[in-house]
Amino acid sequence: MRIVPLVENTTKSELKAKHGLSLYIETKLHKILFDLGSDNTLFENAVKRNIDISKVDTVIISHGHFDHGGALKKFLDVNSSANIYVQKEAFEPHYSKTLLLKIPVGIDSKLKSNRQIILLDGDYKIDDELSLFTVSKTNKFYSPANKSLYDEKGKDTFRHEQNLIISEKTGSTYYGMWTCWRC
Repeated sequence: MRIVPLVENTTKSELKAKHGLSLYIETKLHKILFDLGSDNTLFENAVKRNIDISKVDTVIISHGHFDHGGALKKFLDVNSSANIYVQKEAFEPHYSKTLLLKIPVGIDSKLKSNRQIILLDGDYKIDDELSLFTVSKTNKFYSPANKSLYDEKGKDTFRHEQNLIISEKTGSTYYGMWTCWRC
């Protein structure tokens, strides 16, 4: 398995740093993007790492905040074949509230009808190598910064969050929950 960070909050290389996350993961069966970051930084950094985004076959969007799915529109322009797995609640409005300000932090809901988007409602097995799971209640280990996050009903419960398990003969790797510690 090969894992290449394409978007991260910090960098010690020639890659551009940006708030958010995008990991390129190559397995025996897949070329995966786990999250897309907030903007086009993913594409700039992929070029620097000689990664062809048009060859990605699977995208997992961990949750419905722009810093993890903000580059979705551009991705759809670059790649017309990858399956994009996202929980259906991810396209609902999400906000950051501070004092009297209510700032949208969600993913563009107009994109959810794209033919590449696979809307999920809970756990999902993609194949023998990739599985997604959700957590039904708020985890006590989430970042205190998440206290300012809301949806239309109130506090953001992160029911739109999903996590990835990659199963290989040598063991399993799990991605997801830790991404929200940084949100």
